[in-house]
Amino acid sequence: MSMAVVLGAIGLDDATIRETSGQYLRWAEEQTGRFANLGEEERRNVLEAWAVVADRLARGAVGIGAAIWLGVATAVYAVLRTFAPAPGKSGPSLARFAPWDGLVWVLICALGLVIVDLGKPGTIGWNLLFFTSGVYWVRGLGVMDHSLARRGAALGLRAVASGALVLASLYILFLPVAAVGLFDTWFDFRRPAPPR
Repeated sequence: MSMAVVLGAIGLDDATIRETSGQYLRWAEEQTGRFANLGEEERRNVLEAWAVVADRLARGAVGIGAAIWLGVATAVYAVLRTFAPAPGKSGPSLARFAPWDGLVWVLICALGLVIVDLGKPGTIGWNLLFFTSGVYWVRGLGVMDHSLARRGAALGLRAVASGALVLASLYILFLPVAAVGLFDTWFDFRRPAPPR
């Protein structure tokens, strides 16, 4: 696999940089157009300076994006390693996954911050809300996996069911699965069934 293909896949190719740089330049032209007192030469100098800044911003933004994707991939790998025990050893599994119970207070604070910020996207409240929702979604997957394991389902069937639930969560089931994970904090759906 050539380096150009790898760089293109993460958005570091020259076409992406030129497009992003062009967006910055269009914005710069709009901004300099507001200053009617600039002469033609001064305007050209400002736009040339902005062209250099835009190119550096575009390269930096794409590099930061690539670093974020690398960090996400590393975090996903670490989480998957946590859920997959070493061969021949018992270890943590998705069916037993449960975050810290105090995380519900982080969720409540996140909701409060979203309300205080009047729902502006990109604020810390939204970021915390997405993070805690994701953790509770994984916990909801764990509850579903535990209920299948309790009924004696084979590991392959549990994996297929979890995969189908993940795919369905991409469209409509994210919030219901996260709600199951959240309510597991109080109702403990995975406690052993009482003897009959």
